[in-house]
Amino acid sequence: MATAPVPLPGAFWLMGLGLAVLGFGRGKRSA
Repeated sequence: MATAPVPLPGAFWLMGLGLAVLGFGRGKRSA
């Protein structure tokens, strides 16, 4: 992963949001 000049909290928030969206979409598709 490339290190970008972004605050750690912001990076974690973006990563968490992406994972949540992916997991939600995958779960909805499975169900």
